[in-house]
Amino acid sequence: MPAAVKYWSKRAKAYFITGLIAILPLLLTIFVMKWIAGTIDGYIGPRTMFGQLLQSVGYKFSPTSDLTLAYVLGVLLLVVAIFLLGVLLESGARNAMTAVAQRTIYQLPLVRAIYRTTDKFVNLMPSGDVDNLRGMRVVYVRFGSGAESPGTLALMPSMEVFPLAGKDHWIVIIPTAPIPVGGAMLFIPVGAVFATNMSVDAFAGSFVSLGVSTAPFQIGDPIRPKPNGAAELPPVANSPIPATSFAVPTQDTPPATPSPDIDPATS
Repeated sequence: MPAAVKYWSKRAKAYFITGLIAILPLLLTIFVMKWIAGTIDGYIGPRTMFGQLLQSVGYKFSPTSDLTLAYVLGVLLLVVAIFLLGVLLESGARNAMTAVAQRTIYQLPLVRAIYRTTDKFVNLMPSGDVDNLRGMRVVYVRFGSGAESPGTLALMPSMEVFPLAGKDHWIVIIPTAPIPVGGAMLFIPVGAVFATNMSVDAFAGSFVSLGVSTAPFQIGDPIRPKPNGAAELPPVANSPIPATSFAVPTQDTPPATPSPDIDPATS
């Protein structure tokens, strides 16, 4: 193969890869938005039972007999209703609604269990302009011993210690990529979970982009329980996360000594 042809062949490959990397975030955004739209349509689309209910409500306010317009009006009315509910909750009606739920939903055995579980999950979600999941932290989990062992970023939903098989464990959640709506919940030994200075927003962006847009971050010391029943989040250099102590439920079993097979050295 002539040298000129070989040179331009390599350059063409480089141009293509550069263009692909440049357009990849847009393609992933379109893919995620299409998946979200398909999921929403599967639950509240005009062909679903809930969508037909919205259509019937909107039909009463529609100036024409167009079913599409009736469905759009129904969706708009739902959005307005959710907005007004948020206004009521922000104005102090949350306690009243909780009392109503306790007098009604909490009296139904099966529904009560499902409602309490979903309510706890929803309370972890962000609200207003808070940029991270309420009570969650981005941590680095190391698998194996030694500073050169592989690891991954994960979410730590709580600072509660779980004594298992004579060792203390943290619970972490590792989502799937590129759509972080599923994943795995793992119990990781104390000493293998490290504090980071990454925000949840940057964490989500890393998974959605398949690692392409992973922001630089630093790893601090392992997160360890304290003998007085609190767990300390170690400070990280140049970190927006302050060194804060979080109260955790007191365990009947005192915190166990970290396993010797875990290297506490940071990466």
